[in-house]
Amino acid sequence: MALFRRPPAGGSSETDLGTLYVVANSHLDTQWRWTVRDTIREYLPRTLTENFRLFRRYRHYAFSFEGAFRYRLVREYDPKGFEEIQRWVRAGRWHPAGSMLDAPDANIPSPESLIRHVLLGNGFFERHLGRRSLDLFLPDGFGFPWSLPSVAAQCGLTGFCSQKLIKWIAPAEIPFDLGVWRGPDGGSVV
Repeated sequence: MALFRRPPAGGSSETDLGTLYVVANSHLDTQWRWTVRDTIREYLPRTLTENFRLFRRYRHYAFSFEGAFRYRLVREYDPKGFEEIQRWVRAGRWHPAGSMLDAPDANIPSPESLIRHVLLGNGFFERHLGRRSLDLFLPDGFGFPWSLPSVAAQCGLTGFCSQKLIKWIAPAEIPFDLGVWRGPDGGSVV
């Protein structure tokens, strides 16, 4: 995840192009070629310990992690790890991402189902981490419905990110790296 801030008008020099903020992200499928038990015992602890180490080593290190369901697993099976996540969130360095309970298939479920995912995901983030996520992060989606930006905008989300908008999977070439995606009702996400 990267955010770019342009310099103020009348910047200091022609070489001052602004500031690029880069935030590390770890994507973890709750279950893929492993079980949920493997996620709980191996993958979540490794994700936490490696990033906690990086927070201590690099004072400007920032990190985002998506999927409220995985946070729920950490809260249940590693309460001390969850407390440390809460400390890093309060410090502004750990960012809950994705807004959803878990990344669903976006094509088959109804818009109501997608809205419920956001309500459950961001509800958990608000209750237990004190903040919501403002992005829709669907890294493994194999297609996205026309209604998705409208659904996201109606849920108060402002951004969308996927790694699947690439030539080998998109039905047509995406003519930009960053843009505004508008839904049928005019709602949009960046």
